[in-house]
Amino acid sequence: MSALSEVRKIADGDLTPAAALMLVRNALTSAGAAHVYAALRDLVWKKLIGRDFGSELGEWHSALAQTEALLREQMQPSVADKVLVLAELLAASARHAKLHPQDEILQRKHVRAILALLARNDNSAPRSMIARELGLADANLSRVLGIMAMAGLVRRVRNGKEAVYVLEVAGSNAHWQVTHAANKSLHPTAGVHVASAAPAAPPQQSRAVHFAKG
Repeated sequence: MSALSEVRKIADGDLTPAAALMLVRNALTSAGAAHVYAALRDLVWKKLIGRDFGSELGEWHSALAQTEALLREQMQPSVADKVLVLAELLAASARHAKLHPQDEILQRKHVRAILALLARNDNSAPRSMIARELGLADANLSRVLGIMAMAGLVRRVRNGKEAVYVLEVAGSNAHWQVTHAANKSLHPTAGVHVASAAPAAPPQQSRAVHFAKG
């Protein structure tokens, strides 16, 4: 197997931090610092997008820190600086996720309303439409949408000069769970024993973005 193929194993995210670090040590010589950085960048990106801040987070942070040290030993300061940024991004995002869990974010004012608006508007809406529908001032809207984006509920894309917010899979699932819970509270089963069954899964969200006119 080629050195580059070995490096791509890091980006796949299937290795443990210890195994990835061992591969990094070899790959810095066989594949080069630039390819190692690219693989680590893709790995961190996947973890950020997937909000994958599990029990191995500390080990991944340590692996990145050790990679940075190795790069400095090999006189690769510019690449080492980039790896340091990756480590800091991973740690900062994990801290944010811990301080602002999704359940807490869903309790914030306007969050559920924005999720509902996006869901009924084919999973996306221009920022101007969101502001108009909710009657929010620009600063307040920016704060709420920023929190939702950091939580992985929505993402911001451009449609010409207009900013458009798209419902992510996590946001779609959160909206479904909130709606399902609300329906259960409105129609409780009283006095009748019904065999329990798992609720239907939320509908799969299309990844295509359909831009709505503001």
